Amino acid sequence: MPAHLVITGSNDCCPPSVIGEMMPEDTEALGARHLRFDGPPPVEMRGDRMTYRDAVVAHLGGDSAGGHLAALLAVTGHRADLDGDVGLVGVSSAIQACVDWYGPAHLAGMQAQSHPLATEDHDAPDSPESRLLGAPVQTVPERAALASPVTHVSAGAAPILIMHGVEDRLVPFEQSRMLADAFDRAGAYARFISVDGADHVFAGVDHRPLVTTSIEFLSTTLRAAVPQAR
Repeated sequence: MPAHLVITGSNDCCPPSVIGEMMPEDTEALGARHLRFDGPPPVEMRGDRMTYRDAVVAHLGGDSAGGHLAALLAVTGHRADLDGDVGLVGVSSAIQACVDWYGPAHLAGMQAQSHPLATEDHDAPDSPESRLLGAPVQTVPERAALASPVTHVSAGAAPILIMHGVEDRLVPFEQSRMLADAFDRAGAYARFISVDGADHVFAGVDHRPLVTTSIEFLSTTLRAAVPQAR
């Protein structure tokens, strides 16, 4: 049975966490995993995704830090050279589709793209991005590039739905535009939706239509990936 996982990026009740409850009946919800952008990676995610019951197709969705991780897997999951030796090994990490809500995509460019009323200095030594990399972002360009989804986009990337609030004061809106453009250049499928008037976590707008759009995207790609019974 196809399965999906939602990764949330804040301690609040993030809208993406409801996707697992609203997917079609013919999917298996793995639930939600919470992480901090600068915290330990949820290495158990791979084990959940690959071994949970009879899951054969994985969809991944996330917001903010979770969106970053989901997008990173969407563009690298098919690459065996990046699998490493942590968690379940010997199986593909490829996913069938991804929903990325306002996730960082190009760590070295975040500060330059910041909103005029930004709430974070992304280049500061104590920023979430710097803590993730183990050093101030601009001092470790190779590490920042490796951790940036835009670096890895290729024609083999999983289809992705990207949504981002235009007035996001934490993760710059241009991060998602850059990722969508990278998909276009690589010949991979990306649908990019800009949300006018929305801050981070889509504050200021009704997120329910966005949830519906996300569910429809996942449902469509799931059914396209799984052979239908005759």
